[in-house]
Amino acid sequence: MVARRAWIAGRITATLREFPQARVAETADGVEHAHHLYTFFVRPGHGIGRDEVIAALDKAGVEVQLRYFPLHLRPEWRGRSHGMGECPVAERLWFHEQVNLPCHPSLTDEQVEHMLRALKSAFS
Repeated sequence: MVARRAWIAGRITATLREFPQARVAETADGVEHAHHLYTFFVRPGHGIGRDEVIAALDKAGVEVQLRYFPLHLRPEWRGRSHGMGECPVAERLWFHEQVNLPCHPSLTDEQVEHMLRALKSAFS
């Protein structure tokens, strides 16, 4: 399963590297990523926004998952005096740049190719 996820992630990475608007998350040398999801970032100021990419992928039928909401903005932490502006990098990434794509081993080759075509269309 890990090998299949890695193969899918490699295909997505190769596609995203064609577009300067996308920033691929790097994995440190010697670390094997599980690719539970495929996370990438849409660079601000490059002609397309994250929400536009998400809308294009959604329209093409590609599932986009927005996961890992900044914890300091959850109600239980807001109740402890945490709030917006406390972690500006996490907030910028979550609200403006981060996209999560499916990367599970049960994706068929056809589904992967469809996702890659949708990514190319979204960024073109």
